[in-house]
Amino acid sequence: MASSPYLCGPVRVQIDQDPLGFVSRLEPALDLYTAPWEGPRVDLSLVLAPADSVSPAMVAPYLDAARMVVFRTAGGLAARCDSGATVRWESQTGQWQVGVPPPPADIWSTTDLENLVSLILTTAWRGLGWTPFHAGLVARGEAGPAAMLCAPSGGGKTTLTLALIRRGWHTLGDDKLLLRPQAGGGVEARALVHSFNLYPHTRRWFDEVGDLAALPNYSVWTDKRRVPIARLAPDAAIERACPTHALQVTQSEAHSRVVVTPLPAGELLSLLLRQTVIPRDPATARSIMATVAALAATVVGLRVEIGRDAYLDPTCLEPLEQALGVVT
Repeated sequence: MASSPYLCGPVRVQIDQDPLGFVSRLEPALDLYTAPWEGPRVDLSLVLAPADSVSPAMVAPYLDAARMVVFRTAGGLAARCDSGATVRWESQTGQWQVGVPPPPADIWSTTDLENLVSLILTTAWRGLGWTPFHAGLVARGEAGPAAMLCAPSGGGKTTLTLALIRRGWHTLGDDKLLLRPQAGGGVEARALVHSFNLYPHTRRWFDEVGDLAALPNYSVWTDKRRVPIARLAPDAAIERACPTHALQVTQSEAHSRVVVTPLPAGELLSLLLRQTVIPRDPATARSIMATVAALAATVVGLRVEIGRDAYLDPTCLEPLEQALGVVT
């Protein structure tokens, strides 16, 4: 059997074996990647089986995560999660074997399978020369500034993106990007996800989002809902840009303004490093650090502090746009 392919940026994922019908438990993590991709795609093959039948032979530490340990093996990678979910990749064949915990699915096995899908895709993207970043990106026209928005989950990236779209900006998305250095200098960013992750209370500032409370939570860990960008702003989503700025987005309860200050070079580098994951493998780490270094040399860092209910003031983003070189 073979499934319909899942298009995930520059890779095409196909489930080639799934005798017990496990694919439905992976689909939420594979269906995220709604942004179009210009250019060729590489095929990935997944084989799904019960977890106890996929026993990774772990050799050298590669990455430690909250619920997952990844190891180098003689032929590729292997990982084991706390729920018992496993994965084994043989680089020679390109095939990933995913060991799925037995039903019923619970919050932990679901989380672990999402993490394994992320490992699979991240490994494939890196192999193609792309570095994944947990950041949003907004751009002002083809020749204008393009700013990466950096903050922890729930830190305000999406609401700032939505507020800038209201003022004529475009976006690659609010939290998932692929980046790679360009031969002539600078860094290219490409979109992966053309939807927003919004809290229902976002309607307090942006009435156009409507009532989100009836939509399902996009994750078991958050109250956010997934909303296609086109539903809110039909022409706002774009596929690529070259970052000129990196914004450290913070929130403040002390005021209701948007305060913009320069970000020192040392803090800029630290900020960028926190937006990606660097495994222990030296070759992989060098490639990621090359992208981070190229980005740090290219962008201007700014700290953007957003006060409570700042978005109720339609002029609140003028200081930010001025700092980004936009004349309003």
